[in-house]
Amino acid sequence: MKCISVSPKIVWTGVGKSNFDKIKSINFKVKDFIPIKGSKYEKYDAINKSTKEKIEIKKYKQDKIKKWTMLLEPFFKVATHDSERKVMCLFGNGYKEKYNKFLLDYYQYYISDNSECMSPKSEIGKSILKKITQSFDSLQCKMDKIKRQDLEFRYKYSKNNWHGFHRIFIEFKVVN
Repeated sequence: MKCISVSPKIVWTGVGKSNFDKIKSINFKVKDFIPIKGSKYEKYDAINKSTKEKIEIKKYKQDKIKKWTMLLEPFFKVATHDSERKVMCLFGNGYKEKYNKFLLDYYQYYISDNSECMSPKSEIGKSILKKITQSFDSLQCKMDKIKRQDLEFRYKYSKNNWHGFHRIFIEFKVVN
């Protein structure tokens, strides 16, 4: 097995180096913030040299993954003090509230179960989830290797994860 870390890199509409720059450049209009050409959705940590199987590795015990557990955060997030300062400078007063409102609006517009299932807008969220979760063949946890087909995936919107910032991430659990 060859260890290699591959993570999604979603390229969004808007202007600027960071996703925060891009969010501001589109004036917080959720419908204008979509993935564009050049996005990469692959997520895995190793490749079996002989079978070419792509493996996602997690340090979880088998009993933990029977419940919903975080797989990854494929979206934009604030996770460091430097990025928090950048968001504060870009968004001005009320920066957390502006960012969190944008994120909640994004979740409700593209991802939530309340969005219209047949509308094109919900297809964006479904497409991202499908592309990322189908980019690996199995998940290796502490004791067992589990085939992707035996896993279920969903988005999770979480409030106040880090210093009052909200997040959208992907969760998984073992089916059965």
